[in-house]
Amino acid sequence: MEYQSVLCITGDSVPLEKTELEAARVAGMCGCRLILLHVVEKWRNSELLVTDSPEWQSVLDNWLAEGMELLDKKEELLRTQGLFSIKKLVRGGEKASETLAVAAEQNVSIIVAPNYHGWKGLLSNSFTNEIITNSPCPVLWVNEHT
Repeated sequence: MEYQSVLCITGDSVPLEKTELEAARVAGMCGCRLILLHVVEKWRNSELLVTDSPEWQSVLDNWLAEGMELLDKKEELLRTQGLFSIKKLVRGGEKASETLAVAAEQNVSIIVAPNYHGWKGLLSNSFTNEIITNSPCPVLWVNEHT
């Protein structure tokens, strides 16, 4: 199968860093575009506090800016390793639903995602299960314990 783009869920943790390296390896081997997705879940966890005030909008803008700063650092690192076709996206919401939305919108060929809980994660009602059940494309799981 020829891949056109690889979607990678990113963040600031060891499992996510392993996932990013694996996604970069796949994208590099295929010569395709790597899409780095960072989902700001604080957004989702604060639904009860959301207002349309300028102060709240400032908080949301800061969270998104922090996410983009994280992606800028990851992009810089990946470029030093020879990967140049990189797209960065920051979304606010629930990680699984945002990942699936981006996969559909960007017509990705494969999603590379962390499997936080091994086989239990694949079988439970979790991020992993949500992606497996609804993904529009193949999914490569990176085990956090490898």
